[in-house]
Amino acid sequence: MEYDYKIKTHNKVFKKNKFIYKFFKSAKKYNNEKNFYLECKDKLDFIPTLFYFSDKRLLLIINNCGIPIKKNEFIDNIQIIKDLYNKIINLTGYYHNDLWYRNVLRKDKKYYIIDFESSGKEFKDIHKNSKEVYIN
Repeated sequence: MEYDYKIKTHNKVFKKNKFIYKFFKSAKKYNNEKNFYLECKDKLDFIPTLFYFSDKRLLLIINNCGIPIKKNEFIDNIQIIKDLYNKIINLTGYYHNDLWYRNVLRKDKKYYIIDFESSGKEFKDIHKNSKEVYIN
């Protein structure tokens, strides 16, 4: 898979069957997400599984957990999603720091939280001036 993703401004994500190939432009965001998956893989069953990583290419290969939810589904199920988020904090000590509807997937009736590139052991309110619906 040849793609010059580093000259673009955002991460590049490719979906192939059951896998997501996620190339990062930022080493910090790559390491945040990689470290989260490595440290939390056995503690949470509602996050993607990390199958492969390449520090040289800033690449993560994870499983495709489902379809993105819409904003109204996020709002309608906010308590379920908050409960999952609280499990992340309580079981791992990590804060997602970017949890909004675009970072929640659904497969059948199960929700998955994705995109841990802003995660860390410190809470950061990165969306404090946003008009979107977020969970802090």
